[in-house]
Amino acid sequence: MSYRDFSKPYTEKELQEQRQMFRALPTFKEACINSSDVPALILGMRWQRTPEQVFAYQEYVNTAMGGTLTEESFVDIIQGLQRTSNFVRVLAVDADKDKDGLISADEFEQILKVLVVSDPRLTGKSYADFVAEADTNKDGAVDIEECVAWILEHAPNSRASSVERD
Repeated sequence: MSYRDFSKPYTEKELQEQRQMFRALPTFKEACINSSDVPALILGMRWQRTPEQVFAYQEYVNTAMGGTLTEESFVDIIQGLQRTSNFVRVLAVDADKDKDGLISADEFEQILKVLVVSDPRLTGKSYADFVAEADTNKDGAVDIEECVAWILEHAPNSRASSVERD
């Protein structure tokens, strides 16, 4: 199997093919799939990931996204893959379970689980460290944009090497 070069954006035809592949997954119902389909989804995307990374993404869908991945989120993710900041922004927005625009300790833990698989240097990073480093406006909280900036600065290996940084 050849793997896709994610440094290039999807064409409309490719997006339609990805939507069809998503809809053909065994648990697809009401524009969502269950986290158990994540390994097949990644394979169908032709996205080369280690077993640990696949597991981390599956666990992320379980914990941060309530066990389901919507077709809308999937399309947002794949459209953002060629630009690291887009991918990271989708990761942060999806982790913000209460949709308050801030990253809580629990939400940070979910993000960190995904990042650590690709960049083990982040292992053991605490929420307090994250807030101290990411809270640029010093309001005691980390918003989505501060989170994205922190990830791009502190987790340069969080994406496949074939993906270009912004």
